Amino acid sequence: MFLPLPLILVGSNLKMNEIHKDSLPFALAIFGKLMIASAVVFFVSSLLFPNMPSEARLAIVLLNAVPGAVASYIISDRLDVEADFVSSALVISTGLSVITIPFWLYFLI
Repeated sequence: MFLPLPLILVGSNLKMNEIHKDSLPFALAIFGKLMIASAVVFFVSSLLFPNMPSEARLAIVLLNAVPGAVASYIISDRLDVEADFVSSALVISTGLSVITIPFWLYFLI
């Protein structure tokens, strides 16, 4: 019963005009989370652990490629730090992860 409540909070705080106002920071935050951070994890794991099984590498890259947690919105709201930005970024990154997760699966398998 607890999980739907934070999701309702994120949805109720979504402001579409926030996306248009700060489009470059949104693009950087979302692209950085879904693509750049996952690529860094892939290359660092390849360099530091060259004998790592491919299934383990797939798992750590995919775990890093998922969108941000709803808890990040709750924390930003409690600390009164850019809650609108965080909620909008969470919603957009969740939608875009439908594209980026299959990309990483294709790239790694």
